[in-house]
Amino acid sequence: MSLLSILVVEDDPSFALELEMMINELGYHYLGNPQTSNEAFKAIASKKPDLIIMDINIQNAIDGISIAENIQSSNIPIIFITGFESTEYFERAKKLQPAGYLVKPFHLLTLRGVIEKALIDYSLLPSKTTDNSLLLKSNNTFHKVLIDNILWIQVDGNYCYFFTEEKKFVHKLSMKRVLNQINEKDKFLKIHRKYAIHKSQLKNFDSKNNTIHLNEEDIPVGRNYRNKVMEFLKES
Repeated sequence: MSLLSILVVEDDPSFALELEMMINELGYHYLGNPQTSNEAFKAIASKKPDLIIMDINIQNAIDGISIAENIQSSNIPIIFITGFESTEYFERAKKLQPAGYLVKPFHLLTLRGVIEKALIDYSLLPSKTTDNSLLLKSNNTFHKVLIDNILWIQVDGNYCYFFTEEKKFVHKLSMKRVLNQINEKDKFLKIHRKYAIHKSQLKNFDSKNNTIHLNEEDIPVGRNYRNKVMEFLKES
């Protein structure tokens, strides 16, 4: 598990410092501030940010939108920022389907809202990452969590809870959508209509109480899933 990392491309030192303070206050990992297109391309390639906050109006041969056009294949969400309320900039940026668009100045809560929306859109897309991880939320901050570090998943109403050894994460979506999107490699076994367990963690089954003991918790096994669980244990 690691903090989500954010790279800022901004050529105004004072505003870049303000953004750094905001990012740190929100609990994310600040990756620095390249101020030219060349520096930006190098930083993106070497630091592999999870999110980029990109000033449209950097003083360079190419602007922030052009930088974004050149890195589209990386699938990194980008939040554009600008000091000008320009329809031309907005229309150009819109074609790239950015994760967000902000006009300076903006407040901490505004930035937090745009970052969270951007990450919710990208959070359950392991194909977007190279390390088979998800972006999941805990205490209002997103973290990068390896799928193999998720012990079990529990659904409660419209929310899914992801349990690791250290933390519990929450995401607003259904169990069906979770398993459809992260279970391409068949790593999770559904053991109850509200629970799914990582197969590597399925090592015991209390058939009397219909529970699996894991990480000091007793996870229920649904009546309709008993045979599936017992078959898995026999084969493993």
